[in-house]
Amino acid sequence: MKTILGLLFCFTASAAMAASSPILENVQVKNKKFAELIFIAIKNKAPTRTSGAITAATIPGLITCQSIVGVAKTDFNCTLLRGGWNYLGSEAYGSGNQEQATRKLYDALKIRETNEEGMKFKTIELNVPDRTGGTERNQLVCTRMAPEHRQMGFRDTCQIINAL
Repeated sequence: MKTILGLLFCFTASAAMAASSPILENVQVKNKKFAELIFIAIKNKAPTRTSGAITAATIPGLITCQSIVGVAKTDFNCTLLRGGWNYLGSEAYGSGNQEQATRKLYDALKIRETNEEGMKFKTIELNVPDRTGGTERNQLVCTRMAPEHRQMGFRDTCQIINAL
């Protein structure tokens, strides 16, 4: 059943990305704690560079995250890079046709992988109460397709919900 839901997710994502357009400007991850979770998940496998108190981890073409060490605290931010993501509406973005970069992001994520009948998922989620009594959703989901799913036209993809 989960595989059917996973395929439905990927089909919906593929259809949405086909109707979407690439972002033309970089997009900041709005929630600093979510940016921290992404930075921690990619920092050991993504190309990094350090300059003074700033450490940056980048997946070329998709995302760059920074850790900025201050006197009292460390601040984190992540940026979705223009051209690498498609706008799906309502603060949702998909990696579109960036399959090579998507695979690099998937491989760089140092988090638990789930396997649903050959479809592999890596997910980072942060849900926090918002000011109106609702919930702010932050989610990064990357999917790696099994060979049989690729033959059906599905492809590896990542999607991010940015403080929705």
